[in-house]
Amino acid sequence: MFDTASEANGDTISDFVRGVDKINLSGIDANTRSYGNQAFKFISTQGFHKVAGELKAYQSSGNTYLAGDVNGDGYADFTIKALGLHTLASTDVLL
Repeated sequence: MFDTASEANGDTISDFVRGVDKINLSGIDANTRSYGNQAFKFISTQGFHKVAGELKAYQSSGNTYLAGDVNGDGYADFTIKALGLHTLASTDVLL
């Protein structure tokens, strides 16, 4: 567990099972520009909109990724890789 996104180098989940496992991001502040601990907004496979607190899913090279933008610059501040192809939904993530 990390206190800030900048402390994390990226995690890899090797055995994710959709509908059974949950990726817990509730302890991560989704918006570093606001006081307190805000929850992420899951935007599915959309691109970032330059709004702090967005969490998107995408697939690349046979794996699935979750990426979060905590400062609203439109770029991922952290990424989590789940090995294999998964169609992630907001119900797979504790926001």
